Order: sequence, then structure tokens, then C-alpha cells
Amino acid sequence: MSKRYLSSTVLALPLAVAFLWMGSEALGRRSSPGPLAPDMAADTNIAVVNLDRLLDGTNETAKWKVHLTELERGLEEERKTKDAELKQLEEEIRKEPDAAKREILTDQGVRKKYLADEWLRLKMGEVDRERSLRWQSIYRSIRDEIKAVAEANNIDLVLVDDSIADVKVADKQNQSKENQALGQILSSKVLYASKRVDITDQVITRINNKTK
Repeated sequence: MSKRYLSSTVLALPLAVAFLWMGSEALGRRSSPGPLAPDMAADTNIAVVNLDRLLDGTNETAKWKVHLTELERGLEEERKTKDAELKQLEEEIRKEPDAAKREILTDQGVRKKYLADEWLRLKMGEVDRERSLRWQSIYRSIRDEIKAVAEANNIDLVLVDDSIADVKVADKQNQSKENQALGQILSSKVLYASKRVDITDQVITRINNKTK
């Protein structure tokens, strides 16, 4: 009787060990992460651009500069004309001996000054709007052409290369030079980028080809 019990116990031990091993394997498979998807495991291609050059070094930027210069020059010339008219009216008021006529001219001068100030306010608003449209248009072109270059070269991510900028501080009443320097350092995005991954020239070429 004891021999049969011993033999059955000996046979049961390997089976129990086998079940325990199978269970631990299954648990390990459930707790360990699975393999990455093929596109997740692939290398990520990264490029950089010099944003200062893109904002200021294209044909589109040059065209906007010409447009804004002409707009501001025209505004300044018209402002000078209105100022000259007001000065002429002031001189007429000063020389007018008749009090009644002088009062009429003064009223005209006040109204003319009000209209000139209102005109200048509206024109300055137009100039400001045009300046805003300039940056919106240039940024849109930069973004679109970066996307085109990236897609053509299988680039997954494009960063602004700010590693080329030096830390600069100035005398400011509300901020210490230490805080200025530290703020610029902590806001840096790229500390080093090889020229090999810089696509700025390609982007500029594409923008210039569209704005000859």
C-alpha cells in the first residue's frame, strides 16, 4: 500500500512542476509588453530649419517689404499734406482781423484737425493689419514648404534650430540679467544640429520658386 502511494506521489510531482512552469510562462506573457509595431520600431528622421533666415531671406519677404514701404511712404506723404493744410489754416486764423470770420475759421480748423486725426488712426490700423498679414502669409508659406520638403525626403519631424542663437541680456527694470539669461537657456529647443539635417536652403528655394 505504501509502495503504491509512493509511486503515485513520485509521478505527480513532475506533473505539478510542469503545470507551475506553464502557468508562470502564461503570466509572464500577459505582463510583459508586446513587440512594437513595424512603423513604431522604425527610425525617426529629424531635420531642422533656421527660422530667422526663413522669415527674412525669401523673395516673398522682399515683396512684402516693398509693399509695406510704399504703403508707409504714401501714408507719411499724405500726413504731411494734411499737416501743411492745418498750419496754413492756423496762419489764416492768426491773420484774420474780423472776429466773426476768425471764429468760423477756428471751427473749421477744429473740425479739420479732428478729421485728420481720425484719418491717421484708421490708416495706422490699415498698416498694422498689413504687417500682420505679412507674417501670416510668410509663416503659411514656410509651413507649407517645410511639409513638402519633409514629405519628399521621408522626414518625420522638423524643429527650429535655435542652437545658433547666443544668449543676450539687456538692462531691464522688471527683469534681472540672470533671469533673462536663464529664461533663454531654458526655452531652448535644440542645443546642437548637424548641417547635414538642416533643410533651410531647400525650403527657401521652394518659396522663391513660387514668388519670383
